[in-house]
Amino acid sequence: MAGIHSPALERLRGRAADSTSRVLPYLSLAVGIGAISLATFFVRWGDAPGPVTSTYRMGLAMVFQLPYFLYSYCKLPIHRVQNPPVFAVLAGVSMGLCLILWSIAVLETRVANASLLANCAPLFVTLFAWLVLRQKLKPVFWSGLLLALLGMVVVVGMDFLLYPSLGRGDFLALASAVFYAAYYLLVEQSRRTMSTLNTIWLIDLCSTLVLLAYCLVAGLPLAGYGAHTWLMFSLNAIIPQIVGYFALTYALGRLPAWIVSPTMILQPVITSLLAIPLLHEALGAPQLIGGTAVVIGIYLINRTKQSHG
Repeated sequence: MAGIHSPALERLRGRAADSTSRVLPYLSLAVGIGAISLATFFVRWGDAPGPVTSTYRMGLAMVFQLPYFLYSYCKLPIHRVQNPPVFAVLAGVSMGLCLILWSIAVLETRVANASLLANCAPLFVTLFAWLVLRQKLKPVFWSGLLLALLGMVVVVGMDFLLYPSLGRGDFLALASAVFYAAYYLLVEQSRRTMSTLNTIWLIDLCSTLVLLAYCLVAGLPLAGYGAHTWLMFSLNAIIPQIVGYFALTYALGRLPAWIVSPTMILQPVITSLLAIPLLHEALGAPQLIGGTAVVIGIYLINRTKQSHG
C-alpha cells in the first residue's frame, strides 16, 4: 500500500515545497518593509545629525553580525572565497552615497519634497530593467506602477503638491533615489553568488566606511551622546538594518529587482500610518485613498510576476 501511495505523497510534498518557495520571498519582503518603516522614528527619537545616525546604524549592524559572518565565510569553499564580491561592495558604496545625499537633502528642502523624490527609485529600477536588461513588462505592470506611484504621491507628497518648488536639495533627493535604485540592482546580482548574510555584511561595511568618511570631512560629532540616543542607534541597527535589510536581501535573491523595488513603495506609506500612534500625526482621507491606491498598484505589479512564472 505504501508503494501505491508514494507517488501521490511525492506530488503533495512537491506542491507544498513549491508553495513555500513562492510564499517565503513575499513574506520576507513584508517583514523587510515593516522593519525598515521604523527607521524614521529611531532617527526622530534620537539626538544626533542624520549622517551620524546612519553611520552608527550601518556600523553597529556590521559589528553585531561580524561573528557569524566570519564563521560562514571561513566555511566557504576555496573557489567561492577567491571570487571577489564586487557587486556587494558596489551596493554598499551606493547605499552610503544614498544616505549621505538624503541626509543633506532633508536639510535643504521640504521634508515632503525629499521623501517624494527619494522614493522614485522604483521608477529608475523599472526603466533600467526595461531599457537595458530588455525585460518585457506587460501593460498591467505599468498600470500598477503608475497607480502605486500616484498613491505614494498622495500619501507622502501632499505638501509638495500644495507648495511645489525645486532647488538644490530636491535634486540631491532625486540623486539619492538613483543610488538607491543602483543598490537594488547590485544586490540582486550579488545574491546570485553570495549568501544573504555575507552580502548584507559587506554592504554594511562599505556603507559605514563611506558614511564615516563623510562625517569626518564634514566635522560631525561622533561621540558625546546620551544613553537614550545610543539606544536609538542600537535599535536602528537591529530592526531596520539587520532585520529589515536581511529580509529585503533575501527577497532580492528570489525575486527580480523590478518587482521588489516597486513593492517597497509601501514603506513610506506604512511609515505615514505608524506616525499616527507613534508621533501623533494626523492622516486625512486623501492619504487613506492614496494608501489604498498603493496597495492595489503593488498587487497588480506582483500579479505580473506570477504571469511571467
